[in-house]
Amino acid sequence: MFGSLKKLILDFIMCCHTKLRLSTPTLLLSFKILEKYIHFRNQTQDYLTELIDDRLQFQLIGIVSLWVSSKYIDTKYKHFNIDMLLELINAPQLPRFYLKEQSAKSKTGSSMSTPIGTPKMKTPIGKSTNSKYYNYDSTKIHNEDPDQINKIINKRNSLKRHVKTIELDILKKLNWCVSDIPTNDFFIDIYLRNLQTEQEVNGGINASFFQFDTNDINQLKFGSQMLCELTSFYFDLFKTDTSILEISEASLQVMKLAIMNYKLDRYVHLDKSSLAYRIVKLFNNCNLKDQLPFSFKLKYFPKNAIQYPIFLKSILGYVNILNNSTPTCEENTASKVPMTPITPDLVKDNKKRNREAMIESVKGESLFSIKNEDVFDGINRQITKKKLMCDLKKEQIEEEF
Repeated sequence: MFGSLKKLILDFIMCCHTKLRLSTPTLLLSFKILEKYIHFRNQTQDYLTELIDDRLQFQLIGIVSLWVSSKYIDTKYKHFNIDMLLELINAPQLPRFYLKEQSAKSKTGSSMSTPIGTPKMKTPIGKSTNSKYYNYDSTKIHNEDPDQINKIINKRNSLKRHVKTIELDILKKLNWCVSDIPTNDFFIDIYLRNLQTEQEVNGGINASFFQFDTNDINQLKFGSQMLCELTSFYFDLFKTDTSILEISEASLQVMKLAIMNYKLDRYVHLDKSSLAYRIVKLFNNCNLKDQLPFSFKLKYFPKNAIQYPIFLKSILGYVNILNNSTPTCEENTASKVPMTPITPDLVKDNKKRNREAMIESVKGESLFSIKNEDVFDGINRQITKKKLMCDLKKEQIEEEF
């Protein structure tokens, strides 16, 4: 029951993140802050049961986690204030005529208005609070009754205090340090820098190897972050000892194969026991059964399929081949693929050669690193191929004469 409720809260956080147009690292960090805070609180008490009973409190903790993450990562003009936070949780709003009056007074510089006092907090700052004491309704006020306006103001001020109390409690549990929380985008950036370095070193040695250009690097980053966000919703499907580092690496591996398949039409099978294969199957099953979170589809799936970004087209094409392919033999990281995607059909005696002779198993194909032995093996295959073509051309010329 807590897992289902957690998915709803993560969905709510992601919807707010998309609506406010915050950066992707902000979303990933907010997920980790929420998980870490609940973990620390659950060590001393049965906190999961409290969140199930008090769902409004769970919602507030989720949106405050996004608030803290936005303060740390986003620039000042992107960061949302506490009034916008109250709008996201549908807190009672002040009538428009009252807001216009207040804005008019502020423009004239009037200081005659007396601020309305807020009620005392029922819980000291930094302690555990319960949202039932701060429950609210979204009753709309259409008349100019000052008592009702004061009531709404008091409720909003009380809710603001409650939100600040949650923020303070989260920061105390995190030991006032947010920078030491690892996130998926951090490891993805490290892997992409290593990939660019490897391409610069090995590009001159093996020019036939597929090179990821700047646009491909960006698509790899966006697609990997998308898969990492999806795994946050279904983290219970993975092993408890699965680290963020492993999920980031596996997501990037999936996107590398998807981009290569999209550009070169070269499909490589994944080991069914690998973490990358499980992530692909998770995306595939959720997409086929229409079980992707609403916020996930809102962020990544435009209404018009023509507007799909390249990383989304790549992963959809990859899983489509995965559904239709039935490999005859299972290999750890190998699959039978053509030596090159543009290998021509060679003709001898007016008969086409058997294409199976032109297909070989690519043993241990990995897109994360290229060893020198693999580089020289690729060069030898190219030399052998060219020699074979020359011999066949020579035989054709002799037969014509």
